[in-house]
Amino acid sequence: MARLRDYFFADVKLKLLALLVVLVIWFSVAGQTRQAAPITIQNVAVTLDSLPAQYAVTSTDPTEVSVTVQGPEDLLRELRIAVATRSSDMMAHADLSKLTEGVQLARLTVRGLPDGVSLKKIEPDSVRVTSTRSGRRSWPSSRDSQGRCRTDTSLRRRRPSRSW
Repeated sequence: MARLRDYFFADVKLKLLALLVVLVIWFSVAGQTRQAAPITIQNVAVTLDSLPAQYAVTSTDPTEVSVTVQGPEDLLRELRIAVATRSSDMMAHADLSKLTEGVQLARLTVRGLPDGVSLKKIEPDSVRVTSTRSGRRSWPSSRDSQGRCRTDTSLRRRRPSRSW
């Protein structure tokens, strides 16, 4: 019995140090998350930000893009589910603060990625925006330059046809 006690309690400091080193290595390896292979998420909506008040967007092409991201497996799994159920805040944004009239390309950025997930690629990486000046438009009217009704214009009251 004395030999067994000597075996366990001899060099206690050295044995505790070895145990501490093993525990540090164990927790550092166990705490690591595996990086999954990059995944591509299809049909991510494009939103237009900072549109100047004097312009109106008449068309955008494309309206959806593909986003390639990489990160830990569990976060990518959650992101896939959130995007599939449309509960994710992830969107591709185009900043239109420097927009002028005509057709232009705006670079895309992605917002709403979870912490730990990194953006690898946006395909396509820009959106084509067509814009015109907004505001009052002059439409042909039945008034002359002073605002009076033209004499050749007659206003008639229409009666609905009765066909029962």
